[in-house]
Amino acid sequence: MIQWQGARVLITGASSGLGEQFAHAVARRGAIPILVARRQTRLAEVAQAIHARTGIHPEVIACDLLIPQARAELVTRVGTVDVLIPNAGWGPVGRVATLSLRAHQEMLTLNIEAVVEVVHGLLPLLKRRRQGGILFVASTAAFQPCPNFATYGATKAFILSWAQALGQELRKDDITVTTLCPGATATEFFQAANIPRKRIPALARGLLDPEAVVEAGLRGLEQGRALVIPGMRHRFLVQVQRFVPRRVIAWVAGRSLGLK
Repeated sequence: MIQWQGARVLITGASSGLGEQFAHAVARRGAIPILVARRQTRLAEVAQAIHARTGIHPEVIACDLLIPQARAELVTRVGTVDVLIPNAGWGPVGRVATLSLRAHQEMLTLNIEAVVEVVHGLLPLLKRRRQGGILFVASTAAFQPCPNFATYGATKAFILSWAQALGQELRKDDITVTTLCPGATATEFFQAANIPRKRIPALARGLLDPEAVVEAGLRGLEQGRALVIPGMRHRFLVQVQRFVPRRVIAWVAGRSLGLK
């Protein structure tokens, strides 16, 4: 069971989007957010807003998770932690051959390598306390091949599989592991990834509310659920895919992501 009051909660990608929402949400529950992202100034603004609303003083750690040394220093700087929310992620829409190799490498580094490294480095702190939890942020893209979004979708498939396996390994340690898999959500993600929302059919159908997504994830963690998919439509689509050939799923996904 998650005890929020006074808990230390590390959140990556906390300067905006879902990460910022997570920071406010855990602070409202009485926890102390440890805010991690590249933008020091923006982190300070988020911390100030949280303090003004809750009286809680978040901890701020400026860290570029694409840099190996920065990731190593992050792990050593965190003295104690009760909950991990490795939320930072990135992914542009585009064909595999069209996107630069650097774009693919940065997705693999930020979405997989940094997550594994930070979680692995901080697991001993959680196991020693024999309490707390990890809330991974994946995506409904984890359940299907995603032409025009191939590497991003594959990174989220890795996170989903890895998190569910880790959850089984940590059951005897009383550490809850939940994976949040939202569909397209109204955050800065699309702007940062240079994704034209009007040209992507899957986005034109409407975006999830980020606060609702965050609350669904935190409730799932509190209830000890392994998987959370916000929104009835998204849950239905994930279930339907179990009965459809992967080739068909890939074709439909490609069309919904603007692949002609």
